[in-house]
Amino acid sequence: MNGAFAGHGLYRVDELPLETLLKPGKNELLIEVAGYNSNSYYLLDQPSFLQAEIVSGDRVLAATGGEGFVEFIDRSRVQKVQRYSFQRTFSEVWRLPGREEPAVCAVGPALP
Repeated sequence: MNGAFAGHGLYRVDELPLETLLKPGKNELLIEVAGYNSNSYYLLDQPSFLQAEIVSGDRVLAATGGEGFVEFIDRSRVQKVQRYSFQRTFSEVWRLPGREEPAVCAVGPALP
């Protein structure tokens, strides 16, 4: 939030209080979602997704699937890198400084 680290979550539901990180005027929240989509003993071959709401009191200020979020792909992370073995995942490789690119976002009902 506004350049400060607010927290992380791993494949679960989290509620993060952001009040202490707010500043007067416009605030910026950056949420990063990692999806490796690679079958291994370590990771599930599952598509990544984000479902989020920003709430103030009883009012929803922004929600995925609605308004208030802008999606983009961070191209500074290299997608095609060496894999050690089926048991181990790929190495993380980044090109810094990176560039941003608008993301294609599919909005629809959740699958059963």
